[in-house]
Amino acid sequence: MGLKGFVVVVVVSLIKKDKFLQALGILRQLKSLGLKLSKGALSNIVEEFNKKKDIGDMMNFLEEWRCLPELRLCNRILASSCTNLGTDQAWLVFQRLEALGFAPDATTFGIFIFHSCREMKLKSALVYLSECFSRHVKPGVCAYNAILGGVFREGLYRHAKYVFKDMVEREVTPNLSTYKIILAGFCRYRQFDDIEQVLRDMKTNGVNDLPSGNCVLSKALSFLGLER
Repeated sequence: MGLKGFVVVVVVSLIKKDKFLQALGILRQLKSLGLKLSKGALSNIVEEFNKKKDIGDMMNFLEEWRCLPELRLCNRILASSCTNLGTDQAWLVFQRLEALGFAPDATTFGIFIFHSCREMKLKSALVYLSECFSRHVKPGVCAYNAILGGVFREGLYRHAKYVFKDMVEREVTPNLSTYKIILAGFCRYRQFDDIEQVLRDMKTNGVNDLPSGNCVLSKALSFLGLER
């Protein structure tokens, strides 16, 4: 193991023990000597900061070293930030990462949409969806599923069909979770015509798990695993 490898082991060990200042001090000394760490080594250090939920020191470290982790790690950082700090503060972390050259993908916006819906902030989720479109990023099915769930949770069931229509028009393929969310929502609000339309859409789209029978409510409940 060379000097830099030894330093990484020491720094990671210090971070695990919550000795962040000592860890950063060693890294600054290393930098002052003109020694550079590999991207893998830097990612290991960032990973430990993220595990410790020390987002502030981690971002200071990234900015000081002008280091951008790989996309997957950036998304994990943002997911952790949403969970521990809330979406508003996590968006500030996003902006700091973006200043380092971070290019968000569908997973990035899916994270913010999912956590916004979990925070009962449907309007914010729709803003993030709009931001996704403005950056020419195609959202994933999980993002739409989160929004559909949020729409029903807030009692806006009449708007669910428009969200679903937008999803299909943008060529985002619904999955079984999508149909379960929609059917559960329409069953909750006793929207029988909408239930029937969803069941027709499912048949058209080749969903093979549809139960037999003539009663649309019974078929929907059976599909959801809730026998009437």
